[in-house]
Amino acid sequence: MDGAFRTQADGKGFFLESGDPSGAAVLVLHGFTGSPWEVLPMGEALAARGLRVAIPCLPGHGGTPEDLDASRGEEWLTAAASSLATLSGESDHVSVVGHSMGALLGVLLAVSPSSTVRTLALLAPAARLKGIPTFIIPLLVAASRLHLVPRFIVKEGVDLSDSGERVNAPLLSRIPTARVADLFSLQKKAWSAAPRIPCPTLVVCGHEDHVVDNDAAVAFAQRIPRAQVEMVPGAHLIGRDTGRAQAVALASAFLGV
Repeated sequence: MDGAFRTQADGKGFFLESGDPSGAAVLVLHGFTGSPWEVLPMGEALAARGLRVAIPCLPGHGGTPEDLDASRGEEWLTAAASSLATLSGESDHVSVVGHSMGALLGVLLAVSPSSTVRTLALLAPAARLKGIPTFIIPLLVAASRLHLVPRFIVKEGVDLSDSGERVNAPLLSRIPTARVADLFSLQKKAWSAAPRIPCPTLVVCGHEDHVVDNDAAVAFAQRIPRAQVEMVPGAHLIGRDTGRAQAVALASAFLGV
C-alpha cells in the first residue's frame, strides 16, 4: 500500500491517504465514549484495499469525562457531517462505516437532503441498549435535564471478548449522564430516519454483544429498505474483537473493495 497516516489538528483523529485522492473514500465513525482506537483496524484494512479513509475523533471524545460532558450530541453530528463534506469534496464515491453511536450518526448523514453517501455499513448499531426498557428512556432524559441523577456514571470496563485487546483498550472511567440523554436522542432520530435511507446498507452485529440489544438492531435493520444483516463472533467492539477479520471481510466486500 502506498499511503500514510496523518493526524487531525487535535492529534486524535486520523486520515489515511492511499492511491488516487479523488477515488473512493470512506468515513469511519467511532462510538459513544470511544475514540478512533476502536475502529482504527477497520480503517487500516479498508485503506489497504485502496480506499481513502478518514477517522475523526468526535467532539468531547478521546479525552476526559469532563471533556465529553462539555460536548453535545449536535456537535457529534455536525463534526461527522463536516468530515463527510471534506471527503465528498475530494472523492467521487464516499461511503460511511459507523460503530455503535457512530452507526446512528451514519444513518442521519445518509438521509440528509444533501447526502453523498453511496453505501452504509453499521457495526453494532446502538439502536437500543441492553437492560434499558424503551419506556424508561424519557424518564431518564427528563431526570438528567433536571439534575435529579448523578452527573457521572461509573464505567468499569469495555465489552471485548479478546483478552489481549481488552487489556490495552483505553477506558473512559466515568460517563456523563447528560450525554447519555444525547445518545437516546440520536437513537430516536435514527429509528425515525431508517425507512428513508436511500443507499444499500450492511448491518453487522457481534454474537456476544453486552451493550447493544441485537434483537433491536435486527428490528432496526428491517426498517431500512435495502439492508442485509450479518453476525460475527465477539462482543460490542467488533472492530477490535475476535470477529474483526470477518467484519473487515464483510465490510470490504460490501463496499466493493
